[in-house]
Amino acid sequence: MAEQFAFNRMQNCKKRHDDDDAFNHVLRTAKTLERMGYEEDIVAAAFLHDLIEDTETTEQEILERFGEEVTRIVMGVTHDNSLKGKAKKQDLLLKVEATGKKAIVVKLADNCDNLRTIEYFKLWKVADYLDFATKVQEMGKNTLGEKNELVCFHAERLARAREKSAKMAKDILQKGLVSPIL
Repeated sequence: MAEQFAFNRMQNCKKRHDDDDAFNHVLRTAKTLERMGYEEDIVAAAFLHDLIEDTETTEQEILERFGEEVTRIVMGVTHDNSLKGKAKKQDLLLKVEATGKKAIVVKLADNCDNLRTIEYFKLWKVADYLDFATKVQEMGKNTLGEKNELVCFHAERLARAREKSAKMAKDILQKGLVSPIL
């Protein structure tokens, strides 16, 4: 039910930074959690996690269709779009942590998919996102344990994203597109 609802709502969403459909991102996020055996409410929240930010969907609609627990998780991983830059990410980290384990699980899976495509991020967003993902990684380790499958998967994606970003920076410097001294 959550998958179909998200699919219907995301039909008119703008493309993601990697030119993929927005729905494919939530699909990969939710299916990762489903494959790892997470509970139905967590998988449902993963399907719905971008709806409030990216569509006209309201918290009330999610509450009416999916109940309090799924709504609580979704709201715990939803950006406050009235905030900008680092304040927006800091607020989200606080919300995820306050919401608890289920929100941390969804945010880890969301990050895993976003980190997969770090090379498509705007250059000025890469360092901030890697910093944010590192904080989510720490939250995951502290809550789920270092050996948790999702925490390990996230750590692997984070390491690959750091390698990609280092290569991107090196390529830009070699091409002389920016000065090494900022």
